[in-house]
Amino acid sequence: MSFELTFLGSSGGPLEGTTCSILVKPSHIPYSTIISDQSLTDELLCIDAGCGMGQLADIIHSETTSHKPHCKLLDYYPDTHSILDYYHNKVTVTTPFNKFPPRRAMHYSQTIFNLVSTFLITHPHLDHVASLVINSAGFTNSPSKQIYGSSNTIDALQRHLFNGIIWPNMPNFEILNLIPLEFSKPTLINNSAYSITMFKLSHGELNKLDDHRRRSVVTIPTSCNGSTKQHYQSSAYLIKHNMTGASLLVFGDFESDMISKLNRNHQLWLQIAPLIVSQKLRGMVVECSNPDYVPEDELYGHLTPSHLIYELSQLRKLCIELDPSNTEPLRGLNVVVNHIKEPIVNFECRGKEIEEVKDPRYQALAELNRLNEVEGLNCRLSIALSGVSIII
Repeated sequence: MSFELTFLGSSGGPLEGTTCSILVKPSHIPYSTIISDQSLTDELLCIDAGCGMGQLADIIHSETTSHKPHCKLLDYYPDTHSILDYYHNKVTVTTPFNKFPPRRAMHYSQTIFNLVSTFLITHPHLDHVASLVINSAGFTNSPSKQIYGSSNTIDALQRHLFNGIIWPNMPNFEILNLIPLEFSKPTLINNSAYSITMFKLSHGELNKLDDHRRRSVVTIPTSCNGSTKQHYQSSAYLIKHNMTGASLLVFGDFESDMISKLNRNHQLWLQIAPLIVSQKLRGMVVECSNPDYVPEDELYGHLTPSHLIYELSQLRKLCIELDPSNTEPLRGLNVVVNHIKEPIVNFECRGKEIEEVKDPRYQALAELNRLNEVEGLNCRLSIALSGVSIII
């Protein structure tokens, strides 16, 4: 079985409105069928919620009027390429909403989100949860939305967002059901349609010292003393479709083990390698926020192309240990890169012409393809575009 992924948002910011959120379903079940046969709603998931109803309405409107995929972010740059140029030629780009009636985008966006019963949240940064807050005003409590995340994520959502001050306490109204998960423990969801396993990741250092090195945020936990390094917790989800056994791995924001020195990614790869050897992993969605020229102390818990290729190389080693007869275990593996940050205009170079910003996505893809070839990984590399759906 293949998955159809609709990237409501795939940007790493700082522009709002197109940050990370993915609708996931089996590719052989159209949205129109899910809408008409609500026994199939358990096939639908949403991973992260940086954007939501509004972006889906834009996508539906675009596809029903132009009947082709569109990424509005590409319109903002002078050097963008065609949409297909950002995807490996074995990845199918789709328009799953193009047969909906025109000028009904608001209706169908709300209808689809009403049918989404489950959200998987990788971490509580606003670019991954903002629409969960805003859109919750349009949700009902029949039934409530099931919101899964780590205990840290669930606590942050309840304490800092749904606290009756920043936003109404939607869990108290049974609009949302906040459910903490244990790391590395498979959990059945959606009436056993899927099983999910959450893995712990590092998204940069947290400490009290006046040191911005790799820190994801400057807020300091009360348990952190002046000399102890702590790391902002993020997560990845392994999603298994139980009827077919097909699996998908989706990462939140994270940094390389090269930087964190925590070995968390290695522990995750140990669990993923058998799925690759047995060819049960359909692919992964993984961040790569910055180009390689960004210094390590300005990464703030994110990856560069070199870091991502390093991590994939570590995965390859583990696969070869399991099956030495296959020296290219990652050949054909779909790796879809998201969370690429929009460039920041430099206004500080006084007396000089301000350099025009260029599309960072194609640059990242070029760097990744070069390193993929140098390392002989032979992965199928693609760049996720906000507003575009694919099948892997």
